[in-house]
Amino acid sequence: MMNTIISAATATGLVICSLVASAAPEGLEALVGKEIPRFECRTYGTWGTLAEEGLAKLLQVRDRANKHCLSCRGPQCLLKQWPDDQSGGRRLCESLYCIPKSFPRAVTAEQTGWAAHLAEVRFKVDREGRGKLQEYVALTEADRIKPYRREIERTTRGFLHSTRFEPLVVDGEAKEIVNLFYVIRINDLD
Repeated sequence: MMNTIISAATATGLVICSLVASAAPEGLEALVGKEIPRFECRTYGTWGTLAEEGLAKLLQVRDRANKHCLSCRGPQCLLKQWPDDQSGGRRLCESLYCIPKSFPRAVTAEQTGWAAHLAEVRFKVDREGRGKLQEYVALTEADRIKPYRREIERTTRGFLHSTRFEPLVVDGEAKEIVNLFYVIRINDLD
């Protein structure tokens, strides 16, 4: 949708017209602004993966839960934020969208020599159900991991690429979930 402002002024017999158009935000920015709120998936290393029967139940419940758990615009969806007093809703959404079908067991097998640190791994689940790294944010020891930054991101990217989620389908259309994160603690193995 375009907002148009037309202004005219006369100066010494000339009419000056200017046309200014500003586009309304599209996509997810129209829903939440420029800062997309993150949804923490506390599933890695704690919940395991979906078994066959869990996957069947997930598919039954997801269609009904989509409107409660997701905000979608075009091909992208966000998991909604939940107030602290509604932790049941948050846990339901987390169980339906954050538990992978499979992921590699050796999450940090290549971490030898990395400095111990705590990090937030920001990722999305694409239309095919694969995890995709968006950003690796060191919460502690950011200076100490600089020499390993590329290796850390490559390893994390590979881990997420090998992680499989049930693809999200809303109203018959495959979508991606773009506002996920998890926190990981890397211990120095040297």
